[in-house]
Amino acid sequence: MLKRSLYFVLFCLSSTIFSQEWQQNSSQALFSVKKLGINVVGNFNDAKLYTNFNSNDLENSYINLKIRVKSISMKRKNREKLILKRKYFFEDNYKYIQFNSSKIEKKENGVFFLLGILKIKGIAKKVQIPFEVSENGKKITIKSIFKINRKDFNIGENDVSLSKSASIKLEFTGTT
Repeated sequence: MLKRSLYFVLFCLSSTIFSQEWQQNSSQALFSVKKLGINVVGNFNDAKLYTNFNSNDLENSYINLKIRVKSISMKRKNREKLILKRKYFFEDNYKYIQFNSSKIEKKENGVFFLLGILKIKGIAKKVQIPFEVSENGKKITIKSIFKINRKDFNIGENDVSLSKSASIKLEFTGTT
């Protein structure tokens, strides 16, 4: 009996000490940018978020993202083909958009900040991304809305008809 009790205690401790990666149920990666003052919107259908987020252990938590560029959807095939070319995402050479976290911080009002490296078109930049988390038992939802400077990543090159920034909206749901 003592042996069983000891195994049970060790099992419980090990499951709380070692964080486990959440299994992705769904994700959305939406974007919008203004072209000649009109919002151009789209999404990426293949966005994978990898996280072991634990609000009680931010130091050992991570959130990483990998988006397949070719999965872009803008409801206009000719525009999608153009966006995959060298001037925009250059999908022939750069198959993925990636984000790797280096630190997660909690701010007031339950808002977290994700610090890490965003890599688009082979250009890596340090970024800080705000996000909110909703945990409900074995389910987690992570949402983020932020902007990036498209020129930092040479997206659209020097196209003066495009706004400087692009709005990004990410949403992830997962279970343990």
